[in-house]
Amino acid sequence: MNFVTTWYCQKCNFHFRDSIDNVKEKGHVNCGTPYTKLTHKPVIVFDSREQRSGVPALCEGIDCEVVIMPNLLVGDIVVSDRVAFERKAIDDFLQDWITNRELFSKLYDLKSAYSRPVLLLEGYTEELFTSRGIDPQKVQACINTIALMGVPMIETLHPKGTALAVKWFAEREQSENKRLIQLHGKRSHLPKSGQLEYFLSAAYGIGRGTAISLLSHFGSIERIASATIDELQEVPGIDKTAIKIREIMTRKYEPK
Repeated sequence: MNFVTTWYCQKCNFHFRDSIDNVKEKGHVNCGTPYTKLTHKPVIVFDSREQRSGVPALCEGIDCEVVIMPNLLVGDIVVSDRVAFERKAIDDFLQDWITNRELFSKLYDLKSAYSRPVLLLEGYTEELFTSRGIDPQKVQACINTIALMGVPMIETLHPKGTALAVKWFAEREQSENKRLIQLHGKRSHLPKSGQLEYFLSAAYGIGRGTAISLLSHFGSIERIASATIDELQEVPGIDKTAIKIREIMTRKYEPK
């Protein structure tokens, strides 16, 4: 995909905006300086659901070009044609491993799509061994299995740390190695129920837990879309989110 970013030409001492593909082909249009001699803001692609984590906004705050994509099929964050991340807070990691049983399939898909996949674990690793009363040996076995899959796991302590780590990778890939962003992959395992959960949770403000609650209560996306605010609020835990859900379901499409 042809992502636009901010470039700097040292020869002209000039900042300009252009797409990566255009600059790679033509260089700086004003003076002809080739792509390899130009620098640019690191471009980071996020799945739209990552907006809730605050990491995309933090990346923008440290001078990155952020692109939000709805429904990335593989990974949560992409910085080149070969480096992509699955980002997990501690609770997300345990939820996908123990409850949803999707952790390894997601990592398998990531590794199949990108030659340098990375698992970003946000929080203290020791919490994996103390949360939910899980046998520490099983937790260690899970971590060992991820290592054997060839997926390195990097620990960051908070969303700001995640933003800094992702920026570092993006700069290294795009500026030093001149790698372009390419989105790859497909989901290898997504049952029919999971397809509905995935579709619904892609809406900003509706997480996977909320999607499951809504689908369990109403039985279909069609029924959710036609539900009133009062009916939505009958679902445990929805409360004020009902207004947001109703607004999303009834919003008129206005193409730019």
